[in-house]
Amino acid sequence: MKDINKDSYYELYNRVRMPVVGYGDAQGRTINEQVKNYLDAIDAGYRMFDTAFIYHSERALGIAIKESGIPRENFFIVSKMWDTAMRRGEVDMMRQFEESLKRLQTDYIDCYLLHWPVIGKIVDAWKTCEKFYYTGHVRSLGLSNVKRHHFVEIMRNCDVLPHVQEDEFSPWCMSNDVRKFDEFYGIRYISMMSLCRLKYESEDSILRVIGKKYGKSMYQVVLRWNLQHGVCPLPTSHNSKRLRENLDFFDFELAKEDMSAIDALNFEGPINWDPDLFDF
Repeated sequence: MKDINKDSYYELYNRVRMPVVGYGDAQGRTINEQVKNYLDAIDAGYRMFDTAFIYHSERALGIAIKESGIPRENFFIVSKMWDTAMRRGEVDMMRQFEESLKRLQTDYIDCYLLHWPVIGKIVDAWKTCEKFYYTGHVRSLGLSNVKRHHFVEIMRNCDVLPHVQEDEFSPWCMSNDVRKFDEFYGIRYISMMSLCRLKYESEDSILRVIGKKYGKSMYQVVLRWNLQHGVCPLPTSHNSKRLRENLDFFDFELAKEDMSAIDALNFEGPINWDPDLFDF
């Protein structure tokens, strides 16, 4: 664990190498602002980028990767299939996937996820994604915003076991039920929303106290905590300085008692929608 750095990777069960840290999307702004943000992230050292059809940031990421001058194979791109196409069926899914490839200016995506589970459609949608995988247009497949029973449904009816899951993971919501399931089956966990609640932490919070012990911010502490749980974090920022600070968590290691203290904050309190109660 001490020798791990920003260029290290996890090996998925199909031997595809995925970076140990990635960068979240750059949605919600003009395309020029998105491109600049992605270029700043690339310059800081990020090589894994998480986007999605619905984020409207695929085009900017494709432009940024081209403008960086760094070969495409040095990047790990994650994108997602939106629910509307899943409801309409295979033809629409194929059309949306092709549109994503065009916007990203690539002929393959490193990891492709079903963004949300569509009730009654997850098996058919997964089988379509298996075709992208078998043809080499996708190097790995995964699920997002799901529970254990969604995995079981796929495992019972499909051929390819998910390679990754992208879901909430923070000191207050460790998603232990599904994450332990993933660990058992060799499914790699990618975390989102790890840093969302930190702005509400008090000056004497345990995370700040632990940060002072190591000379690190509580943001860096939580990212390191992710890493030591074998989870791939996806920090995001529109600030170039913060982008670099969010990668500065490889030069220290949290002691066992500090890991336990952070784990003890968990009460499985999600801030995301419940996929069983919310259907886009």
